[in-house]
Amino acid sequence: MAHAVPSTSAALLASPPLFDIRPTPHSYLGAHSLSFIPAGTLVLSETPLFVLDAPFQIWMYQRSMQSGGGQGPTPVDGEEDEEVQRERWEKENGRKFTENDWLEKAILALLGMREKEQVEEFRKLANTRDELPPALGIFTTNAVATKADLGGMFLNLSRFNSSCRPNLSRPIWDPTTRRINTYALHDIEPSTELVWPYLSRDYEFDSIAQRREQFNNVFGFTCCCKGCLLEGEEKKESERRTRELRYLKEARGGEKGDPKVRRRMVELALEEGLWEAATRIRESLEAEEEVDES
Repeated sequence: MAHAVPSTSAALLASPPLFDIRPTPHSYLGAHSLSFIPAGTLVLSETPLFVLDAPFQIWMYQRSMQSGGGQGPTPVDGEEDEEVQRERWEKENGRKFTENDWLEKAILALLGMREKEQVEEFRKLANTRDELPPALGIFTTNAVATKADLGGMFLNLSRFNSSCRPNLSRPIWDPTTRRINTYALHDIEPSTELVWPYLSRDYEFDSIAQRREQFNNVFGFTCCCKGCLLEGEEKKESERRTRELRYLKEARGGEKGDPKVRRRMVELALEEGLWEAATRIRESLEAEEEVDES
């Protein structure tokens, strides 16, 4: 089995490293623990290969299209203006230059400022958006939000697969260090795949069918994590727990409800393997109890 060393160009890696990249049972690559990882451990801390402000780039594209292209950035000496570049591109490609092509151009410009090895790693990442230009498809498949509408491209984090029953926290962006961090939600044994939930918290109590539908809509693939591949009685029990969690969330106040409701949510979440939700709700209860005691 081939193992890959994580990219060290932008990541703070433990010594010895906590994980490597290797094939999963589903044939694609994933991160796996190399040793026992205690709960709360910082597993990955990484700066982005680049950050793309897509709304700004789209505004620039629209601006460049105004008045025949005369509203784009002022070209520097020796550089063709946007209209000339666009006309030549359309002639070479036999079609109109679109908004997606502008975003592709922006990504390629950012990649042009990176090391050759980093660009090669970027191009090896998954692309579930074949309808988009290649670099934009890879970015759209793998990018993680840093703040507002900014999308960060992280070479190591992109190798961590998704699970609806994760052992890692959702990535947390630190604007001070400009790093994205993810932590172990519970103790993790060696040779365990390290996974975090791609879907937002809005979907954490959804049924298997609802989660898989959302995955297809947003990411263009079907989730095959252990939580979505349950069968028989295990599936029935999982659906029962998530159904009760949805009821407590929607009809009984959820995380702002009565302490008894929240304690029941913690119990169900732990049974379901939703460690992040259980920890979040339990910490809110403990904080309230501390205030009451004071």
